[in-house]
Amino acid sequence: MKNRMTLDDVLFDMRSRGMSMTKGILGDLIENGQIPIGSVHRNTKANGKPSTRRVFLIFRTDYLRWADEEIPKGG
Repeated sequence: MKNRMTLDDVLFDMRSRGMSMTKGILGDLIENGQIPIGSVHRNTKANGKPSTRRVFLIFRTDYLRWADEEIPKGG
């Protein structure tokens, strides 16, 4: 099984590469497919409406592959 990352792990690595953004923006970009490094899952509330809580599944190898290709060296 691949090692997983949290949004905080991704943000820490992105910042070390010179790219900075907020956790909310990163989450939105992943959810919209603009940064294809993971998937987002939302539960359904008891009333049938989607939850506002998002759960991210990010694999380290997928993130590192994307970061090496998309984040310019030195930011």
